[in-house]
Amino acid sequence: MRSDHDLKPLFEPRNIAVIGATDVPNKIGNNVMGNVIFSGFKGEIFPVNPNFQKVYELKTYPKITDIPQEVDLAVIVIPAEHVLQVFKECAEKGVKACIIITAGFGESGEEGKKMQEEIVRIARENGIAVVGPNCMGIVNTSRDLNTLMTRNLPAKGNISMVSQSGTVGLVLMGAMADMGGGISKFVSSGNEAVLKLDDFLEYFTYDQDTKVVAAFIEGIRNGEKFLRVAKELTKRKPFIVIKAGRTSAGANAAHSHTSSIAGSAQIFNAVAKQSNIITCESTEELIDYTVAFSVGALPQGRRVGIITPGGGWGVLAADACEEYGLEVSKLSKSVIDKISEKAPPYWSHGNPVDLVATYNIELLTWSGEVLLENDAADSLIIQFFAGNLSTMIKSWKNTGKVNNQMLEAMMQRWKQFMHNIAIDTAKIVEKYKKPVFCITRDPEFTEMLVSRNVPAYVDPRRAAKCLSKMLEYKKYLDKNKL
Repeated sequence: MRSDHDLKPLFEPRNIAVIGATDVPNKIGNNVMGNVIFSGFKGEIFPVNPNFQKVYELKTYPKITDIPQEVDLAVIVIPAEHVLQVFKECAEKGVKACIIITAGFGESGEEGKKMQEEIVRIARENGIAVVGPNCMGIVNTSRDLNTLMTRNLPAKGNISMVSQSGTVGLVLMGAMADMGGGISKFVSSGNEAVLKLDDFLEYFTYDQDTKVVAAFIEGIRNGEKFLRVAKELTKRKPFIVIKAGRTSAGANAAHSHTSSIAGSAQIFNAVAKQSNIITCESTEELIDYTVAFSVGALPQGRRVGIITPGGGWGVLAADACEEYGLEVSKLSKSVIDKISEKAPPYWSHGNPVDLVATYNIELLTWSGEVLLENDAADSLIIQFFAGNLSTMIKSWKNTGKVNNQMLEAMMQRWKQFMHNIAIDTAKIVEKYKKPVFCITRDPEFTEMLVSRNVPAYVDPRRAAKCLSKMLEYKKYLDKNKL
């Protein structure tokens, strides 16, 4: 079953009208216009503002009804007291979709609630798909569409996300990008007067540019529909959720924030389990899981190979794997003999493959390839650099006590070394189509890895949790093949 609303004009508009557009700095209308223009939107852009003849050198119209062409999408960024009249003009114009960024409606008292109810009535009578009010806009990177109210340029990728908190959603997008997770579509759903959470989830279910779906949820308005949509979604794509409003204090805050109905944590957890929704206890988990599903292949089994230059990290990784239902696989004699050809004689001769403080870091990726080539593991956790040499070298430079030329040469050698290791790791992932998670605390090396679609974490426990969730989802898919 598809949504009652046509969301194509929202996510794939031929043109956009920005009502309240301005090029005056520090105005939301300026931010929205800047995002629409500088994201490279290919369709026509119609600024609407009776106080300007031009905005960003574009012809500006006093009212939306003055625009000579049909309008697919209107973004409203004006004071709340004027929104209702402008929305009526959008209906008169035949606008197909509308984003109301303005706050001051159902979340703000009786008068705001009445205005929101009138918006709903007009939208239903005229078939307008409405996001908001009280939202921060939407993004569709595949169409270079960005209507966010804050200056933001999300990295392009395959993650689609709906957030009932705009600010939380924006922070999550940025954090995912830092770990290599790019956005396909993003929705700040706000008060959900017309379009609800499940409408967006239903759209993402069948969207070819979406590989994984994430959501920050404060409340669910139609539990029956949410359950139906979630069940269909999770048969096709992983659905990762953090649910806020789990306590009475959180529920009260959620109601005042977006006028949502938070519901009980017990009921939501039961629904999530029934629908195979992947739930998170923290935003860190949401980011970790979403990026892992976004860039990694699903593991085909529980066996994990652990490669480390230091025994303690291997122990931590082994503990985490077992605690999360994974198996630290046993190595055959032939695999041990193969690794012994290059590894120092005092290596662990087992899994974890502890290379004991070797300075030959290339041995880490080579050993990992031996495990995958000989089908000794379904996935890898590789511990690379426990320290942060990039930052350390910069600190030495700032002291002024070390020769800058020598430090610069050291930095360049270190960068080239990390670059080569990142390429080798990415080649393994591409060759064997199995999950490879890297552990490092060096930010520059992390960037080199994630830019090549290799997940990188600072702690092996986080990698093991991700692998566990991915394996659970793989088993679910095997049982529920379409």
